Amino acid sequence: MMNGMDLTRDEVLARLHDAGGTLEFCWSRLNDEGCKALAEGLASNQSLTSLDLSDCKAIGNDGFKALAEGLASNEALLSINLSGCESLSDKGCRALGECLKSNRALTKIDLS
Repeated sequence: MMNGMDLTRDEVLARLHDAGGTLEFCWSRLNDEGCKALAEGLASNQSLTSLDLSDCKAIGNDGFKALAEGLASNEALLSINLSGCESLSDKGCRALGECLKSNRALTKIDLS
């Protein structure tokens, strides 16, 4: 858990690089820019299988759109937790849905 921390682009990419199979940003202050960095890393990361972004309240539509773009080319991630992401709108959900057309690995998305 990364409670209360502002995350820089470099911190996000470093955590992704060091994550192994699971990466947790739950309750962090990951914002659109951090999410864009995460998406960039996800596009080439093939070892991460679980991503927890639950209760990341600072991610907006731009962040979710970037995340979807990164997930579109990721073949390793099996599950993503977006529960409690209050800014996830219909637009963000549509972008995530679009990524599923090309991402066949992702089998669980928690939107509760």
